[in-house]
Amino acid sequence: MTERRSERAVTRTFALNTAAGDVIVGVQFSTPTFSLEPQLSEWNIDILTNLPSGVEAEPSGFRHLQTHPTFKQLLSSGVNNIGTNFGPLDFAATNVSSGIGISCTRCMTFRVDQFECPTTRVSNMRLWAFDLSDFLSPEAFEIIFDTRRTGNWPSGVQFSVNEIFNSSRHLPRSLPALQNLYRQDGGGTIHGSGDADVSEYILLAVAASGCLPLGEYLGNPGFQLRVTYNVDNLFTLFD
Repeated sequence: MTERRSERAVTRTFALNTAAGDVIVGVQFSTPTFSLEPQLSEWNIDILTNLPSGVEAEPSGFRHLQTHPTFKQLLSSGVNNIGTNFGPLDFAATNVSSGIGISCTRCMTFRVDQFECPTTRVSNMRLWAFDLSDFLSPEAFEIIFDTRRTGNWPSGVQFSVNEIFNSSRHLPRSLPALQNLYRQDGGGTIHGSGDADVSEYILLAVAASGCLPLGEYLGNPGFQLRVTYNVDNLFTLFD
């Protein structure tokens, strides 16, 4: 008699909490008080077919809106906002049965919806993981991070599991000294609320080893990211 055995994948479930407060932080370094409405939006890079006739998969031209078919959800809106109607950025279950695994890839953009005056400028944008307290084994995982500019829509992109060994692709775990997030065309500043002034496409995934304890890492609140930036109101030429 042949013995029948069932095998079940060993998985970990990850979801970045993008609405637990302090998600988007502005650093004001000049005299005026600025009224800004920064936002993080998620885009569906897995829509490959069934788009309306004449509609491109890349949402270029519509990234300041929520009307394109690839728009998925608003992840966060406002500075230091504590909300319940945003996110999370869900990476779903990740199979680590082979000893190491990588989640599906998620895509988002950063933009500013409202500016107090036309000379206000957002610069020095830095994306980083500021709370990873959900993870009791910090050496057993990495958040994989990459960006793509306009014209390089990351349709169906899946990171290689080997990225866990590539430190240049790891999302910083502390505030980076240098800017690592840029405007959609590579410029260093944002000074408008239209499509031309959204960020690059931000790609994120979670790579984890099998020694990461079994469970769900859902960011309540110990799995969070932050966008930190500078704000000024200088009468200078923007780049």
